[in-house]
Amino acid sequence: MLAIAQKEVMFDQYIEAPIAINPAYTGIQEHFNLNILLRRRWFSIPSAPVTPTLYADGTVAGGRVGIGFMAMNDQMSPFATTGFYGSTSYIHRTGSGWKLSLGVQGGINVLPVYGQGYSGRKMLGSFGLGVLAQNDNFYLGFSKPELLSLDFGNQNSSWGYHLPLYASTGGKIRLNEDFIATPNGTVIISNSFKNEIHIGSKLWYKKLVGAGVFFRTGQVNRIHVVAEAPVGKNVRIGYAYDSRTVESMYTPVGVGISGMHELIFRFIPNPVSFNYY
Repeated sequence: MLAIAQKEVMFDQYIEAPIAINPAYTGIQEHFNLNILLRRRWFSIPSAPVTPTLYADGTVAGGRVGIGFMAMNDQMSPFATTGFYGSTSYIHRTGSGWKLSLGVQGGINVLPVYGQGYSGRKMLGSFGLGVLAQNDNFYLGFSKPELLSLDFGNQNSSWGYHLPLYASTGGKIRLNEDFIATPNGTVIISNSFKNEIHIGSKLWYKKLVGAGVFFRTGQVNRIHVVAEAPVGKNVRIGYAYDSRTVESMYTPVGVGISGMHELIFRFIPNPVSFNYY
């Protein structure tokens, strides 16, 4: 048996954690960000599976170099991935207001190996690249968050890394004095699954509350809704819901998973500007 897996949870969370798919986002906002995402299938059932993701990034060298890290522990898919990743970027600012970023990400994945009565864990490397161009009203990025073609498993059950190519674009549209829309479109070209198109937008009201809907077509068609609001100057909290999940493509674990909840916490100790996306 051959199956493809690796970091699908991270890839599915990229709307709230863009650094998960493109290391060129590292430091692009110019201030330090600490983000915690808690992805849970059921809130009504004690001890239900939870996938926590922690990531942070900021800049050094006068804002020219971004540094970040990410850690995640997925216990809801058949592959139960634990990952630790570091990223860095070089950010070039042009005289016309553009920021051009080249990012590199590397880390480890701890993945299950099982079959023929054996169950254990295996540690494998991870490496990815990304580029991003961004100004105050527009961004365009391309990335391969995984470049290593590695297999894990045993002779009867073999798995390989998922190696998608991402192209993302979006921006900020001021509708009037009170409302700002932040549309996003992403195309995912996969080596193993059906190619995907994700499109949607958030709508912000006076930097007080933002809400959005994103439609995702591909291997698993689904709707992603999200709402987020600042709590004071330094903290933002939010909630997201996916109508279906990436785990739905797997059996038998994915059977019966209709949707997924996600709690979002962001801490920005010294914000330089308001982060719309």
